[in-house]
Amino acid sequence: MSYQTRNWLIIAATLALNIGSAFAIDHAHDLEGHGATTLTLNNGTKWPIDAPLRQGMTSIKAALLPQLPAIHENRLKASQYLRLAKQTNTQIGFMVTNCKLSPDTTRNCI
Repeated sequence: MSYQTRNWLIIAATLALNIGSAFAIDHAHDLEGHGATTLTLNNGTKWPIDAPLRQGMTSIKAALLPQLPAIHENRLKASQYLRLAKQTNTQIGFMVTNCKLSPDTTRNCI
């Protein structure tokens, strides 16, 4: 698997985890009685993150969180979804271009 492919997979997994966490903020009750599991990575240690990855993920979260109530209430307009998608894609592009995680880090994440 190429270095670039690994980076894309890491970014996709990070997005899924962070966006999932954002939804969990208001929906913790959805886990009641379902025996929530704990995800353990890197033998209990967090994977390293560099400044561009942190900046990109923070920007995506900042764009998404204010929109969650409208998304959940089915009030977000198509134009707002498109703007959110554009902001997200811009940040993903920024992360892919600027993220300089070591090959060992990306190899161990897959």
